[in-house]
Amino acid sequence: MKELIEYVLAALIIVSFIPIFDVIVTDFSRTNPPIIESSTLVYMSSGIRDVLTNISSQGNFTPQLVDIAGAISSRLNISRNIGYNVRIVSSGVSKINVQDNNIQVYTTSPGKLYVCIVYNDLSYSNYQLYKPTTTLANGTFLYTIIPSRTDIIAVSAILETGVARYIGYWISDNIYEAHAYNVNNTVTIAIPDTVPQPNYYTVSGLEAIDAILIYYTQGHFYNYSIASGSFIVNLTWIQYYSYYWGAGYYKQYFSRYIASYYDQTTIDGITYSLHKLQNYVEKDTHYILYEYYSGNLIIYYDSIVGTESRFFNIQYPIYNLVFIFLRDADNNIYYAVIYPHELSIGEPIPSNWVTYKTTYTARIGMVNYDIIITVWRRFQR
Repeated sequence: MKELIEYVLAALIIVSFIPIFDVIVTDFSRTNPPIIESSTLVYMSSGIRDVLTNISSQGNFTPQLVDIAGAISSRLNISRNIGYNVRIVSSGVSKINVQDNNIQVYTTSPGKLYVCIVYNDLSYSNYQLYKPTTTLANGTFLYTIIPSRTDIIAVSAILETGVARYIGYWISDNIYEAHAYNVNNTVTIAIPDTVPQPNYYTVSGLEAIDAILIYYTQGHFYNYSIASGSFIVNLTWIQYYSYYWGAGYYKQYFSRYIASYYDQTTIDGITYSLHKLQNYVEKDTHYILYEYYSGNLIIYYDSIVGTESRFFNIQYPIYNLVFIFLRDADNNIYYAVIYPHELSIGEPIPSNWVTYKTTYTARIGMVNYDIIITVWRRFQR
């Protein structure tokens, strides 16, 4: 009997312990949804806006070369247990398709669309469309352009809605991506070793390749490339009846843009060849003897008596620059965009964690962007 009573008491003790154990396990293993205070989101939004505006104004909107995520973390002094992702997208231009000479630009809003089409010889053309070609069933607006040429290598479209300006691109697979960023206030082009390296020209002792800069202003795209001309320095002449004899000096100049190689650097396992973007100007001084009579100019002597050349670094900020194209001695073409269409900065967004998202719009340089900030606490079960 005594043994029976002991067994019953032991069973009662075990049964009474089970609910207590269940409660303990439940309380300690169930994680309440982590909370990100609204003040934290506001603080992060403001800080990220400041960092992006500052980086863009310095010409460093290039996450491949510049640690934008590190700059954000340093500016915000974010706790180690908070993760974040920043997606930046100029959402007004959603997509650009190019098929032969048929160009389709899809936008999320109506507006005036300004398009730059760049061809294989690095010439370009402007198109202005003041209203969409059609409106699709899903509310997307479609603009269609049919240029006369098919050798298209790049397209940039800028949408002006009246309250915002958006940008988008299409780039051919036959040209190579490079990156533009700021080194000591000089526009620097970095070409990664993941693409063919340039075959350089020699320009006044430097290894260089030709450059063309395309910029946007007031509904048109323009370029900086090659220019030439002449001007009189000192010219004297005498008149004898209807004859004029003259002698003196004039200067002839030739200006071109180049990217000159100067160094290399390795970032995240990729080695980049670095090039200064420069304006190269060569001036020849000529001595000339001539005769002018009855509307006819006869040159008896024209000889170069002196030559000078100079390099001018292209410096930041360049607010309205859109494209930089480079062409080497083998006709390889490289490109860099100044205002990206879309970027993702920070960590990948975890799929099964509690996250908090805030979205705002900001003008960065000359382009409007949607900035989507996603935040989470790292230690979640």
